[in-house]
Amino acid sequence: MPTAIAVGILTGLLAATLFAVMPSPWDALANTSALWGLVPFAVASRSEGGRGVLLGVASMLALVGSWIVLAPSIISGREVLVFLVAGLAAGAVCGAAGGALRGSRRVIGTTVMAGLVLGEAVYGLGVVGGPQWLVEAAIGVAVVLLACRTTTDRARAGLGSVAVAVGSFGLYALYDAIDAA
Repeated sequence: MPTAIAVGILTGLLAATLFAVMPSPWDALANTSALWGLVPFAVASRSEGGRGVLLGVASMLALVGSWIVLAPSIISGREVLVFLVAGLAAGAVCGAAGGALRGSRRVIGTTVMAGLVLGEAVYGLGVVGGPQWLVEAAIGVAVVLLACRTTTDRARAGLGSVAVAVGSFGLYALYDAIDAA
């Protein structure tokens, strides 16, 4: 657990630094919930079951906490609450997906994580605009290629991630609506 928290804090520091130094629109890549989700996914990838969820939550909340402390602008109490609730949920989901990489559930875990990344990329392309979302889409494809070992598993996870991406589009719209309200 201490390693998961340390990785989360270091990633939050890195994300805040990149956000401050990267030119627009590329700075958006340092502040995307789906790319942040790769942290609990990776941290939990060597665990199983409930432990993956716990490691995912710990790393994501540490990442979010360090981001909040280093935020480039004042964050309201409401925004902190949204960040923490979303971080808790995302940490659990992405940690569970990472924990699923062990054994027969590899395709399922890969499908969830790659689908979330692709869904945010599609949302960014369609709603926000800009070339940075193509990079995020490429990262989603890379998750499939790197996490799955066989061509068959890659094909199954790739198709599944497209379905998850379509479903997660609405989640990103909802999150943005809540965050903007």
